[in-house]
Amino acid sequence: MVVAPRGYGKTSLLRRVAIAVRVEADLAKSFIALTFREEQHNVISLDVFWRNCIQSLLEAREDENASETEIQRLDTAWAGLALVRP
Repeated sequence: MVVAPRGYGKTSLLRRVAIAVRVEADLAKSFIALTFREEQHNVISLDVFWRNCIQSLLEAREDENASETEIQRLDTAWAGLALVRP
């Protein structure tokens, strides 16, 4: 978790980490950098957090031209979480 006042470079730091994960072969083998469109104000519970993560993973893998099977599995997982309501 990165916490700092506005303007201290939190977003820049995380973007740099994401670039390193995508570019460095050793990191890319073990990690996928997830990016989100905006601040996650809708995260009110863990299920919403994980749903947002799966959606971001789905978008990242689509951009990386993942197999149709993998995309379908991620889409199914996301749809399953979307149906879960406490």
